[in-house]
Amino acid sequence: MYIEETLAQLSEQLNSLALKVERIQKILETSKSIDNAEFLSINQICECKFWPYTASATRKMITREKLIEGYHYYKFDGKIICSVEAFKNYMKNKFVNKRSA
Repeated sequence: MYIEETLAQLSEQLNSLALKVERIQKILETSKSIDNAEFLSINQICECKFWPYTASATRKMITREKLIEGYHYYKFDGKIICSVEAFKNYMKNKFVNKRSA
């Protein structure tokens, strides 16, 4: 009886670990696709390592016209799509300007 209960508990733990591994693999696959993407949503771009701003701050930058429509971002069907390369350039330029000042 004791061995059967122990085996059942081990089986449950293995299933739980297998589900966690699957979730981690999905997260890793998603982050790989984000790193290689040309365009991302605001929420996705805010998950990138190079972009230090929150989604709310990014939206404020757009409304204050610090980010340029047609270069940094595009609007499609009411949604904002961000150019990864333009956002990276924005950060490079911002860093260079601060260092030279």
